[in-house]
Amino acid sequence: MQLTEEEWDKMVSVDGEYVHFGRPGCLRRANGRVPDGFEEGQVFAPSEDRDSPLWISILDGLKLFGFKEEEVINIVRIPIVVQAVKEGVQPLPPKDSP
Repeated sequence: MQLTEEEWDKMVSVDGEYVHFGRPGCLRRANGRVPDGFEEGQVFAPSEDRDSPLWISILDGLKLFGFKEEEVINIVRIPIVVQAVKEGVQPLPPKDSP
């Protein structure tokens, strides 16, 4: 899912660190525990506020792609550079008929 700049800045764990491949955020299990291999500070902060617009958007994205929240192990933000395309089609010159 593509994020706004404001949403991008909210992709942090509860300890305030950005979530990325080197230090992903995690979601608490149904029993409230942090998954094995993660520390308490790595819990994805927006998941702790179930009414936050970012968390609602993430849940909508999961539903769109057929995932359940309990199937998600970690969350990372991936920087992708997007450039606008001015013209997607370039007409070719007419071909001479023999």
